[in-house]
Amino acid sequence: MDNRINKKDEEINKAILEWLINKNYSKSTEVFLSETNIKKEDASKGNTLDKKWGTILTLQKKISDYEAQIKQLKEEIEMGGGARGAGNLVMKRENESMGIPKAPAKATIKGHRGSISCLIFHPVYNLLVSGGDDAAIMVWECEEFTKEKSIKAHSNTVNGLAFDYSGRFLASCSADLTIKIWNFDSLSCVKTLTGHEHTVSSVEFTNDGHFLYSASRDKTIRFWDVSTGNIKKTFNGHTEWVRCLSLNSQGNLLASSADDELIFIWNTENGTQLYTLSGHENKIESVVFVKNQLALANIYNSDYVQSFTKSLISESSETDDNKTKEYASNSTNNTNDNYNSLIDLNKKLLEKSKISQQKEQKINKEYVISASRDKTIRIWDVFGTSCIFTFTGHDNWVRAIVVHPNGKYLVSSSDDKSIRVWELKTGRCSKKILDAHDKFVVSLAFTHKFAYLASGSNDLTIKLWDCK
Repeated sequence: MDNRINKKDEEINKAILEWLINKNYSKSTEVFLSETNIKKEDASKGNTLDKKWGTILTLQKKISDYEAQIKQLKEEIEMGGGARGAGNLVMKRENESMGIPKAPAKATIKGHRGSISCLIFHPVYNLLVSGGDDAAIMVWECEEFTKEKSIKAHSNTVNGLAFDYSGRFLASCSADLTIKIWNFDSLSCVKTLTGHEHTVSSVEFTNDGHFLYSASRDKTIRFWDVSTGNIKKTFNGHTEWVRCLSLNSQGNLLASSADDELIFIWNTENGTQLYTLSGHENKIESVVFVKNQLALANIYNSDYVQSFTKSLISESSETDDNKTKEYASNSTNNTNDNYNSLIDLNKKLLEKSKISQQKEQKINKEYVISASRDKTIRIWDVFGTSCIFTFTGHDNWVRAIVVHPNGKYLVSSSDDKSIRVWELKTGRCSKKILDAHDKFVVSLAFTHKFAYLASGSNDLTIKLWDCK
C-alpha cells in the first residue's frame, strides 16, 4: 500500500514540476526540486497537470448533472411515479426539448484512415463509437471530443455496430465475413461469430440482448445465440445483397432491405416472410422501424396519411358502388334471386368493413422508413404494404436515415454531401445543411444526452452537430 502511495505522489510531483517549468516559475521550481529530491529531467511531458485539472472539472460537471437528475427523479417518485417511469419522463422531456442540427458543426474529429462507415452512441455513457473502412473501431468522448480507445477490430471494413440494451456488449460486423462481440469496458473480443459466406452488412441485438440478427451480401439474414455463437435460424428470400436490418419495438417483426429493391417484413418467431414492400427504383441502403411513440403519432396524424386514407376510402366506395350497379343491372324476372344476391353482397361488404377497421388499427402502430439510391426516402404502412409518402429533394443516393429523438423530424444524409431535416407531420424539408462534409455523408447517429447529431463521411471525418 505504501509503495502505491509513493508512486502516486511521485507522479503528482512530476506533473507539478512540469507545470512550474512551463510557467517559468524558476525560483519556485528550485525550491520544489530541493524539497522533493527529484530531478528536473524527470518532469512529466504533455501538460499532464492541465489535462488532469480539465478532467476534474468535467467530472464535477457530470456529478452536478447527475445530482440534478436524481433530485428530479425523487420529485417525480414523491408525486406518485415509479423510478423507471420518472426516468422515462425525464428522458422524454430532454428529447422533446432537442432542436434540429445547427451549422456550422460543433466539432470535427479525425482519427480514422478510411471512410466512416458506421456510428453509434453508447446507451448509458457519454461516448460515441465509430467504425471505418480502415477496419478500426474507435471510441470518442462526447464533451472534449477526444479519442478514448482505438482497436484494429477486423481485417476489413467495419460495416455495422450495435449495442445490447445495457451497453455492456458491442457487436460489430465486417466485410471480413465475421461478427464480433466485444466487452465494451475492456474492448476485448469475447466471441467471434462465423457462418456468413460474404460481407456482413448489418447487426442488431434482440431486446433482451441474448440473440443477434445479421444481414449479409450472401443474400441471407441469420439469427444467432450470442452465448454459444450458434446460428439458430436462417432467413432466405432476398435475391441480392441484404444491406440493412431493423427490429420493431416488440421484437416480433424484422424489416430487411436489399439490392433487389425490396423490403421484407419477417415474423421473428417462426422466420416466415409476412409482407413485401415494393416501390423503390434502385438499391435500398437503409431501413428503420419507427419506434419513437411521438414519431408514430406524428406520422399517424400527418397530412399525407389523412390524404392517403381518404383516397383508399374513396377508391373502395367506387368499387362497391360499381358492384352494386352490376348486380342491379343483371336482375331478372326472378326478384327473389336478385334480392338474395344483394343481401349476400351487403354481408360481404359488412365483413370487409370490419376486417378493414381491424387492419387500420394495426397499420397505425407499425411504420418503416427506407432510404434508397433512387434519391428518395419512403414511409411505409407495414400491415397495409403501401408507401404512404415519399420524401424527395436529395440529388444523389440517400445513405442514412435516423428519427429525431423529439419525434418531430426525420434526418437523412446523402452522397450529395448534405444533411436534411424532414418534418414527419407535414413531409416538408425544414432544413438543409449543404456541403455538410467534403465527400459523401454515409452514416448518422443521435444522442439526446448532449443533444448532438453525429455524421460520418468518406472525407475521413466525424462531425458533431449541436441540436440544443
